[in-house]
Amino acid sequence: MEELIEEFEFETEEQFYDYIIESKINGQQSQVRQLFNYMPENNQDYFLNEYLEDENHPHKVVKMFCLKILIGVRIPKYFNNL
Repeated sequence: MEELIEEFEFETEEQFYDYIIESKINGQQSQVRQLFNYMPENNQDYFLNEYLEDENHPHKVVKMFCLKILIGVRIPKYFNNL
């Protein structure tokens, strides 16, 4: 993960996670997929199960999209348009 943070010129993992969230908000589905897949498995797990569950980051849409990438979950159309 340190190499990713350095490559994207971030200082913390949280900045990388926020970049994924911003990418989804901006409609960059492919970029979200790439960024999520770049992360090591343990960081993917942390991002989904802890970071997106933080009360300060209520981005359930991002979580659902990343879960779809990870395990192929079908996301209702409503969430694809957010």
